[in-house]
Amino acid sequence: MEYQTIADYQDDVYESVEAMGATSLTEANKLTTKTARNEALDAATASIIEHLKDEFPNRLGEIKAAVRSVTKKIGESASSTKVFASTDIGHGHSSALGRIDLFPMTTARPCSSAARPRSST
Repeated sequence: MEYQTIADYQDDVYESVEAMGATSLTEANKLTTKTARNEALDAATASIIEHLKDEFPNRLGEIKAAVRSVTKKIGESASSTKVFASTDIGHGHSSALGRIDLFPMTTARPCSSAARPRSST
């Protein structure tokens, strides 16, 4: 059985969105507060749509989908390269950590079933 795949956007739209909007979308994604980030992303999206709507008439849905994909790609790239930093309260200094739980290896203890005995009920 053959099937046809249908993309949300064509390559030409994606390439134009990426070329025009990658910088503004990246800067918007760097904002730390959710409200400011969403407002900046909305403004960047509106600007991209405004600039590309004449180049790609009747393809507004494709432009929006391509903006979402570029935004997602930027977000995934940024989150995969972050290094977590935390303040080590016991020692009063900051350290860069590669662990997501934000505890340095010196404070992590092995867990065993003896640590929390099960109730007999």
